[in-house]
Order: sequence, then structure tokens, then C-alpha cells
Amino acid sequence: MEKRIVNVASYNRINSLVKSIESIYNQCDEINICLNNHNGEVPDILYRDKINLFFTDNSKGDAFKFLMLEESDGYFLTIDDDLIYPSGYVDYMVNKSKEHNNSKIITLHGRSFSSFPIVSYYKSASERYACLDEVKNDVIVQFGGTGVMCFHTSLLKVSINDFLYPNMADVWIGKFAKQKNIPILCLKHSKGYIKYTPQTTTIYDESSSKDKIQTLVVNNSYGVNKKCDVSVIIPTFNNVEYIDECINSIINSSKKFSVEILVGIDGCQKTLNYVIQKKYFEFVRFYYFNSNNGPYDVKNTLSKVANSDKLVFFDSDDIMGETTINEILNNLNNYDLIKLKYQNSDNGKIDIKPKFGEGVFAIKKSLFLNMNGFEPWFVAADSDFMGRFYKNSNKIYYTKNISFIRRLHSESLTHRKDTGMSSSLRGNYFKISKNKKGNGNPDKLYTRDFVLVDVNTIATNTKNYDDYYYNQRKSQLNKVLNPTPRKIVDQKIVKSDPVVVDRLEILYKNRPEPVRKIKTNTPENRQQLIDQKNNMKNTLNNLFPKKTNQRDGKNMINFGGKLNR
Repeated sequence: MEKRIVNVASYNRINSLVKSIESIYNQCDEINICLNNHNGEVPDILYRDKINLFFTDNSKGDAFKFLMLEESDGYFLTIDDDLIYPSGYVDYMVNKSKEHNNSKIITLHGRSFSSFPIVSYYKSASERYACLDEVKNDVIVQFGGTGVMCFHTSLLKVSINDFLYPNMADVWIGKFAKQKNIPILCLKHSKGYIKYTPQTTTIYDESSSKDKIQTLVVNNSYGVNKKCDVSVIIPTFNNVEYIDECINSIINSSKKFSVEILVGIDGCQKTLNYVIQKKYFEFVRFYYFNSNNGPYDVKNTLSKVANSDKLVFFDSDDIMGETTINEILNNLNNYDLIKLKYQNSDNGKIDIKPKFGEGVFAIKKSLFLNMNGFEPWFVAADSDFMGRFYKNSNKIYYTKNISFIRRLHSESLTHRKDTGMSSSLRGNYFKISKNKKGNGNPDKLYTRDFVLVDVNTIATNTKNYDDYYYNQRKSQLNKVLNPTPRKIVDQKIVKSDPVVVDRLEILYKNRPEPVRKIKTNTPENRQQLIDQKNNMKNTLNNLFPKKTNQRDGKNMINFGGKLNR
């Protein structure tokens, strides 16, 4: 006879938990109990032989009832700590599972929706079936109640890490069932079959009025938001002064297209506190990773949840050009990867010489995942990725327009002492990358756990969007062109030039051409200068032979090559 394993997670309900355990103790072979953030004494009943007790934090909430699923074999039953189960309950649930050849998830509680997208997980359901009320017939539901659930472990095994947000286990199980095409069957039962121990607060009380994340997961599970033209992925750490300008520049670049912007906060509480107080469009989503491991496994993780087959990796301190998304989407179908041309900005001064970088690029999602994405390093994983990419006969497109402005500042990974271009950390990663054999791809796609951040969203509407963006741009320009004085000094300012009250007027005035003095530089002996130049050029060519650069096809000096002596 196969094991019958009962599982429950409890948070500050020790008395009602005891009642639940007493009602089901003699009906099963094993009980796994997770006490979330428990303080105080533990009743003797929880130390009985068939009980496994786990002291857990509350990071997964009710989902901890699935903590032991991966390690369990047999019939897996999940219960709640505020329900009383009748005699014969486990037999009834297991026998129904057997009756359906262990091919369905069995429950006594559930809900379904008639159409998608839904507005609210808790309020939009067209069919509701409650475990405390009568259900007249067996019925298939889209989302089942995990407080009265049973299935065979051969049907479903998921990791506790797959429950990405706490206190919505019903939604996650519904999502997993949808992904694996597993039906959820809500069984008929009479009112009063399951009894309830009254509580001061419940998950429903806390979540029913703010179920944005539950709603998003449901809509994504049923195919909503799957036809996005492009997914822009942005890791960020301590860049609150730049993040909004970055996001707004992407929005401006993608006005004609459907875009989602996925921002991964790499363990920065300051950034998290900042975004939850702001308002963003609903296609801008924030994901919080609770440790600062660097940007690359954040990019890997968000590439998996992205809804588009076209990915753009971008940095949170950069500013995207107005035509960038258009140029990417016009060319990515015919190329495997698009390298973006950029200009550096140092304290507002633009370097007019354009460059092509490594970390900001567009790529087909399928190719990125086939290469197992980036190494989970703190720095230099973009250079490693490009090195692997160049080994294959992939087609690269180089943008013709300036695709973005790269902001230089002391806190960026490329300029910090411990992670900069001359740091020992980068040097070590460079050696690892250089010594790789074969295709050099990681053994798997390295990802991390995250929590989807509940931010205030602005509903998408074309007119509202245009007005909002126009006002944002106008406000930013006014701050730059007509700044409010930070300090008023009671002192006369003497200037030789007339003072323009409104600096916007400068943009519309005809300014005189500056007078430039041309200094001649004609040598006394021109032929001698030519001979010196040629001799120097020949010397350099002999010392440093040239080779073709794989990235842009131009010649470059081969530093470290053999000397022709």
C-alpha cells in the first residue's frame, strides 16, 4: 500500500493547527508540518512519531506545505491549519485519485474564469466552488484549493523554489497544472463536510483587495501577454537616480510596438523602496532578487520569464535612442544578434566617437537559451558570452544609428576599483573564459529565485500614454533648461553678456558664428617630416603585426604578438 503523506504550513495558528492535526492524524502514514516564523512552545502532539517538524521562515507562506514534494513518493495531501477534516477524508480523496488513474489533481475547492485577461483573481471568477459549502457534482476547475487537495506524486513534482511569491499556492499549482496539462477535479460534497476554525485574519482577507500578482500569473498562464514584440531586460543595483530616465527612453523608443520591460533589482533595498513608491505602466515589471550576485544570473532568469522571442539586454544607467527598437525589430528576423552602437556620456559631455559594446545587445531568445545564457559571474560574463558567440557562424547586424547613450559614473561595475577593467576579479574571469574548451557554454542556464514586486501601475491607454510621456519629457526639459536655484545669494552677479531670463530663448535665437583663428603649421623642411612619419609607421608595422577584428571586420594592432626579429 502506497504512503499517504499529509502536508501543512502554519503561521501563528498553533491552537487551530493542533485541531487540524488531531482530525487527520490517524488517517495517514506521515505528516510534514512547517511552522513559519514560530515563537513559543510547541505542543506535544507535534512531536509524535509520524510527524516531521520543520521550522521555516515565512518567505514562501502557505507554499511551504509543498516543501517535501520533490522527496515524497505516494499520495500527497495538502491541508490548511484552520480546517477540521472528517473521518474517512483521506480514503475518499485517495480513492477518487485512483478512480481517475492518478491522472488528475483532486480537490474540494476551486474556481474558473470564462475569459481572459481577468481583472482580479479574487473578483473575476465566473465559477466558484467552496469546500465549506455544497458542491453538487464533480467539476473541472482551473485553480484548485490546496487546503483540501490530493494527487499522486507521479503526476506532479515541483520544487519549493518554483513558488516565486508567498501566500498564493492555489495560483501556483493552477499554473503548474496548466503547463503540464493536468486536469484539476473539484469533488462533490455536502455542506459541513469540512469544518472551519474561525480566525482573526486569513490569506483571503489580506490578498483579496490587492491581488495584482495573482492576476498577472493567471493571465500569463492562460496565454495573455504572450504576443509581445520585444522584451527589454534590465538588471539594476543602486541606480535610482537613472532608472526612470532609462525606462522612459525605452518607452519612447517602442511607441509603435508592444514591449515589456523587465527590471531585475539585484538585492538593493534602496531601489526596492524607491520603485514601490512610484507609478509605472503595466508593461513595466519589477523582480526583486534578495542578494547582490551581479547582473548576469538576473538576465538569465528574466530571459526565461520573458514573453517575447526577441530579447534586448539593457543597462539601467543608459538612455535608449528613439529609433533603437524600430531598427532592432526590422533586422533581428534576418540576423542572430544585433550589436548596438553607442556614445559615452561623462557628466553630460557626449563623446562623439561611436562604439560597439558587449553587454547591451539584442538576440533571439531561442539562441540565447540554447547557449545557456551568461555565466553566473559578478562581472565579465558578457565578454565571455560574445567570445562563445563569435566561435559559431552566427550573423551579426551592427546598428547604423546611435542606439543608446552610455552614462559613465564611478559606481558602475566597469569603473569601480574592485570590479573595473583592470581589477583582479575581471582578470581571473578572463583567464577562465580564455581556457574554455569546445563551445564553452555553461552546463546549464543559471537562474535565481525572485519575488515579483507589487508596484502601482498606470493602465495602458494610447491617449493617456502620450499625455503622460509628453508631460514627463516637458518636466525633465524644464528642470534642465530652467532650473530652480538651489540657493539664493544676496549678492550682485556681474556678467559681461546680457542675462537671458528664460534659457529656452537661447534655443530660438540666432547665435553669431564664433571667430576661429587658424594657426598654420607648415614645417621648414616638409620632406624631412614626411620621411620621419613613414619611418615611424614602418617601425610600428614591424613590431605589432595587424589582424582582422572579428567584431567589426577592421584591422587592429595585435598587442602581444611575436616580434619579427
